Amino acid sequence: MPYPMVHFAIALELCSRTPSSSFLIGSIAPDAVYVSGNVTKSEKGITHFVCEDRFPSSEKHKERCQYYLNYNVDTNWTEYILGYFAHSGLL
Repeated sequence: MPYPMVHFAIALELCSRTPSSSFLIGSIAPDAVYVSGNVTKSEKGITHFVCEDRFPSSEKHKERCQYYLNYNVDTNWTEYILGYFAHSGLL
């Protein structure tokens, strides 16, 4: 797992402007599962949308992202979700 600073650097590359704090927090949120201590591969997979040891296709990943974007129109929510999904580098 890359350090948070690596994810922040990728987030900076993905944004055409300075990323918001919500985007940056979202970009490391999938790895927050590690705070609980001993994390299994399966538990990490849940926060990274892994199913049956496989990452979702790019198309499925984008569909899920759109689902969460439609859940709430608040700018902070939108930025957080975009950061969360950018974590995988598929967006």
